[in-house]
This record gives sequence, structure tokens and C-alpha cells, in this order.
Amino acid sequence: TIRADYRIFYLRYDTEISYKDKIVELKLDTEGDPVVPYDRESIYKPQTIVRYRSDGGRTEYLAVYCNEQDAIRADE
Repeated sequence: TIRADYRIFYLRYDTEISYKDKIVELKLDTEGDPVVPYDRESIYKPQTIVRYRSDGGRTEYLAVYCNEQDAIRADE
């Protein structure tokens, strides 16, 4: 099942994140690089944080699910 009302961010295994944090999405150019000076596109609040582990139990990466309806957008 695909939920279109959620945005998923994948983070490195050693990233410290909590439910109190915010994820800021920057505006990107056509190559995918941030536009300088930096300009934010959206701000997301983590709803669900999932640690994906490998066979040995070590965290390989994190998936952070954010609700699109709760996002703060620059154009609003």
C-alpha cells in the first residue's frame, strides 16, 4: 500500500533524530543541488521513525515518515 499523504526521508544509520526535530527541505536547481542563497521549500515534523537493521542487529539506515498535511510551506 502506498500512502500519498506521507513523505519519507531516508537518513544515514548514525543520524540522531527525535520526534522534536524538524526536517527542512531546501529549494533545488535542475541538477538537484541546493539553490544559494539557501531557500527553504517545506518544513516537516517527523511522525514515525523506523530503524532498519541488518542480520547482526546494527542499524543500516533510518526511514522518517512525515505527514504532508502538517508541512509548513514557503508559498503558504
